[in-house]
Amino acid sequence: MMCKGGVGKTTSAYFLAKKLSLLNKRILAIDSDPQGNMTTSANPSAFNFEINEKTPVLADVVAREIGWEDAILKLTPFFHLIPSTSMNSLTDRRLETFTDPVIELKKIFRSAMNKYDYIIFDSAPALNLVNAAIAYFSNLVILPVTLDEFSRQGLEQTLTEIEDLQNKFNFKNEVRILVNMFNDDKLSLLYLGLLAESQRKKVLSSTVRYSLQIKRFLSSNEDIFLYKNSKATEDYERLTREVLSLSEGLRRGRDANL
Repeated sequence: MMCKGGVGKTTSAYFLAKKLSLLNKRILAIDSDPQGNMTTSANPSAFNFEINEKTPVLADVVAREIGWEDAILKLTPFFHLIPSTSMNSLTDRRLETFTDPVIELKKIFRSAMNKYDYIIFDSAPALNLVNAAIAYFSNLVILPVTLDEFSRQGLEQTLTEIEDLQNKFNFKNEVRILVNMFNDDKLSLLYLGLLAESQRKKVLSSTVRYSLQIKRFLSSNEDIFLYKNSKATEDYERLTREVLSLSEGLRRGRDANL
């Protein structure tokens, strides 16, 4: 989640989910953005699924019109998706009907947490009730940023929002920052230095370099992980390893406190 668009949220969420599934991790990807970019990236039609306005989405699950199990598309044995359409613009309004709307998402997907190794949300670039609920639901929040002033402002706004939510609902999750579309020009290096200085403990060691290949992989629905000499492949494999290591550490810490 991130308050600014164009920073690579969908791309990062999709490739992370894809690589984890290739490692035989059971993945449930949930597209909560009404634009449905993760759904498009996953290319359900290649698996004989048709997406239209009658396709069940998160808004329908929240309204209890359908169970989450009946909304999933089983793309592969390890990669399941709850897709999105423009109907997801109703999710906020439907969450508002609950006494504790931010907490409701965790209640809805409680049983899914035992069936999947990872549940990965792709969220819209907004400060809204859905994203607040996703933050409460998540053990780990990854905020992709690009190295520019608008992205920096969006990051500060998002970090403040998450901190306010943690204080209001008395929960703690881990927040990490992913430097995305990295170029080693002088301005990018300046912003990277500022970011490292202000958020050193939160910045992931993995970065995703700027690459035209990423757009080509997404537009052509090619499998990025078949191209071992691609820097995009290298970067997302490195990111996946870091997320796996971080997640295992969080699990061990949680188990130790039980």
